[in-house]
Amino acid sequence: MKCFYCISTSSNLPEEIADELIAAAYEVVTTFRHKKKIHMDSCEGVVSTKYERSSLAGLRGILFHASLEGVPGSSKTTNVLFVVRPEDFGYLESSDELGAWMLPDEEEEDISSDRLRPNVIRRVKKKQYGN
Repeated sequence: MKCFYCISTSSNLPEEIADELIAAAYEVVTTFRHKKKIHMDSCEGVVSTKYERSSLAGLRGILFHASLEGVPGSSKTTNVLFVVRPEDFGYLESSDELGAWMLPDEEEEDISSDRLRPNVIRRVKKKQYGN
């Protein structure tokens, strides 16, 4: 299981939206850009990075920022900071393994099976490259 760590958010973020943030971060990295606009049924916004490295709970990766409008349960802009290790993108490109969003103080063994999510990186890779 691969885990992604949310550093901070200004409101409770549904995991479906969090999945789209990971997918957008993957597209940013694999297309050598700094930002990507995202549009979902429930909200829209921008995921961006300056390719800065950040550490969180022993995890060192690329720091991403998302600014979202229309997040369910929030009447204002939702800002999210999250870290992804580049090697996790590489691993997830070829894996069908499920993953989960974790808080920094959680341990992998604390994650129940109902929190496991499909691998969104595989979906994006198929859309980008057809494989």
